[in-house]
Amino acid sequence: AAAAEPAASSIVARIASSATPSCLGRSVGYGLSDVRGALGSRVAELLRPIFVGHDRSLHAERQALMALLEARTLRSEAPVAEGKEGAVRLFVTHTPCISCLAVCCQFVAAWPEVQLEVSFSTWSECCRWSGDGPTM
Repeated sequence: AAAAEPAASSIVARIASSATPSCLGRSVGYGLSDVRGALGSRVAELLRPIFVGHDRSLHAERQALMALLEARTLRSEAPVAEGKEGAVRLFVTHTPCISCLAVCCQFVAAWPEVQLEVSFSTWSECCRWSGDGPTM
């Protein structure tokens, strides 16, 4: 049977963007993203996690949004994505924590031309979909 509440390392975020053709769809988990070096530091400064009881900087939602900003920044060579309109869709396999909600707000501030759409499910529902939980 699936755990009532998952560890952050079990949560997956799926991100897709119509404003960034190189990110038409990508799944991201807990941990360090591919964002590295000076560019990674700039992107990380734009999307700062909130420390609530423990470090939340490696949560999947933040990693997914950082990877998207990094991909956009590499193409435009600007620290913040500019001028492109479109939508970014983020789906998470659990309810986002307060730190991840704050990161979503910071993403919108960094890229106001893009509409961020966030959806999520409960952990028990995701487990049921994967065949790990009780069926209805």
